[in-house]
Amino acid sequence: MICHLYYLWMKEFGSVTAHLSVYESLIVLLSSQGMEAGEELHALILMSSLPPSWKKFVTTVCNAS
Repeated sequence: MICHLYYLWMKEFGSVTAHLSVYESLIVLLSSQGMEAGEELHALILMSSLPPSWKKFVTTVCNAS
């Protein structure tokens, strides 16, 4: 299950809603199995799953924290 999370990639110009739904489902499943991680790690994994067209957004969010 954790491999699915680490290899999750949003397709270029794909649905953000669908991507977030899959991401959240994986997080919930991992949490139910005792795999807890901090919010910062969850955010970094999510940011790294975004396509190249989101680079400016990711940079802005990362620099703001």
